[in-house]
Amino acid sequence: MGHNIRNKLDKLTGGNDSLRRRRQGTKAFEYHVDCLPDAAREAVQARMARQLLAQSASLPARATTTSELVTGAGGEKVQRELALYRKCPALQEKKLRELTDSQKAVGDARMVLVQEVLRLMDNSENGGLSMKRKQAVEFIADASVAGTLPDYVQRAA
Repeated sequence: MGHNIRNKLDKLTGGNDSLRRRRQGTKAFEYHVDCLPDAAREAVQARMARQLLAQSASLPARATTTSELVTGAGGEKVQRELALYRKCPALQEKKLRELTDSQKAVGDARMVLVQEVLRLMDNSENGGLSMKRKQAVEFIADASVAGTLPDYVQRAA
């Protein structure tokens, strides 16, 4: 049975050497997840994502620049406002004091969700398997509806 699986995987790589490599020191081959059929690839990605989300929430978030997060219509205006707030701490303090406890809680919850999306997108943290932003957001949204997220992420959602 293993022989047939290996033959099938070899066919799925289409002769692309970047999708297949020999595991160092063994006879085994490793295949990139992209050569799998869609259903199998999605199952592997979902399993890896669940494992990653289940890890401790104490891991540091990946540093992200504002320009990575603020895109689309109005993005330049938001970036200018953020730059102004950074230059003027008094203005920033005034704006923060105006926020209600509910608004602060919503902001904190959004940051938890953003952090988890970034973790799913960062292939160095999850064994080389990275998701596109849309995939990561959809995975967290679907898991939220199903109630299968770790508690701290479920509360944030």
